[in-house]
Amino acid sequence: MTRFHEEQRFRQPWLWLLLAVVFSGVVLAIASVGLSRQGSIFIVLGTGVVPLIAVFLAFVQLVTDVSDDTLTIAYRGLWPTRRIALRDIARHEVVTYRGWLTGYGVRISFTYGMVYNSSGNRGVRIVLRDGSKLLVGSQRAEELNAALGVM
Repeated sequence: MTRFHEEQRFRQPWLWLLLAVVFSGVVLAIASVGLSRQGSIFIVLGTGVVPLIAVFLAFVQLVTDVSDDTLTIAYRGLWPTRRIALRDIARHEVVTYRGWLTGYGVRISFTYGMVYNSSGNRGVRIVLRDGSKLLVGSQRAEELNAALGVM
């Protein structure tokens, strides 16, 4: 039985604005350089890579599930799924952090260990029985924390 389910996407306005600005700048560079040999790299980057990054980010999602005995963290399209038995969790707590410093996506942090985050600045800090740590970003951190406490 699922006790908690959440799906999150990259929804930071600054990210989409940055991609739009980069794309616009590249298109303007193409227009000014023209289709010369030197301008071909701008064509490839501007008309291929930047839109592909935007499409990729539009489909990536962080899915967090807590069942009767397992925490599942799936960063679909970005990272392999991680499953943690609830019995392996020693401690967990709701935390507020500096989202832009902790970072978005999947990364390693000295403070939080492995971080799974797609938006916001709240989540659940988890310490496993083996001493390893992780942080799961959540828009519903209190609910996730409560679901982890049910065993």
